[in-house]
Amino acid sequence: MKDINDINIKETTGYFKAAINSPTQEKLDGLLQPVPDELLGSATHSNAEALAELEDIGLLEISESAVGVLLLAGGQGTRLGLNYPKGMHVYIHLPT
Repeated sequence: MKDINDINIKETTGYFKAAINSPTQEKLDGLLQPVPDELLGSATHSNAEALAELEDIGLLEISESAVGVLLLAGGQGTRLGLNYPKGMHVYIHLPT
């Protein structure tokens, strides 16, 4: 109850209104596209050799501090072209 009472309603409402009225939001939504199929993979549909190779690449990238993590929380991922929650999605970009 204390946490709820500590919320600055006027400030929070201001942030909400600013986000809703932002012209940037609509522009960003229009730019979102599903990840191309050729960039998608599945650990459950990959053989042991491919998984071992990906693990080696991943560990090398981690050792070189060349890895970033993007955590997508909430929502079903429909704008990403997913039929499951975003939190279940893993995107791996392999160096060319």
